[in-house]
Amino acid sequence: MKILPYDNLTYKTHLSKEEILKRLSNQTEGKQWIRMSGVFSNQEHKAYEGTINENDFKINRIIGYRNSFLPRIEGEIEEINNENQNFTLIHLKMRLHTFVIVFIIIWLSFVFLGGLFMIFLTSMETENQDVLGLASIVPFLMIIILPVVITLAFHYEGNKSKEFFEKIFEAERLNNLKE
Repeated sequence: MKILPYDNLTYKTHLSKEEILKRLSNQTEGKQWIRMSGVFSNQEHKAYEGTINENDFKINRIIGYRNSFLPRIEGEIEEINNENQNFTLIHLKMRLHTFVIVFIIIWLSFVFLGGLFMIFLTSMETENQDVLGLASIVPFLMIIILPVVITLAFHYEGNKSKEFFEKIFEAERLNNLKE
C-alpha cells in the first residue's frame, strides 16, 4: 500500500524525440516564482511550467488555484531504433514536491504524538475521562484521513496530465516498464 501517492508511467509513440521535445516545448514555459491570478493575472500562459533538456524534462501543470499536492513530473525520452520497429518511449515519474513530503511527515508525527498524549491522559483518572477518550480518537482519524485527501488531490491533477500526454504525444500508455 502506498501511503503517499506517486506514479511511474511509460508511453509509447511513433513520434521522434525531436518532435516530442518540440510539442512539449510548445506547451511549457519557464518556472515563475510568483504567478498572479485573478484581476492582475496574465491569462495567456501555457499548460505547464518547468525545464526541458535534450533527453529529459521536469515540469508541473500551471493551475489557477492552490493544490499543494500537484504532481511534479519528471520525464525521460528513449528512442528505440531497431530493424523491425522505430518508436519512442517516454518514461514519466509523478511525485509530490519534496517540501510537501517532509511537511506531511513532520505534521503526521506531531499528530501521532498528540494522539499518544491523549491516550496517556485518558488512562489517568480524571473527571473528564469520557471527553478525553473521545478526543483521543481525533488524531488517529486525522492520520487515516490525510493520506486519503492527499491521494485524491494528487490523482485529480495527475489524471489530467496523463490525458494531456496521451493526446500531445499521440501515445499509448504501457505497463510500467521502468520503475
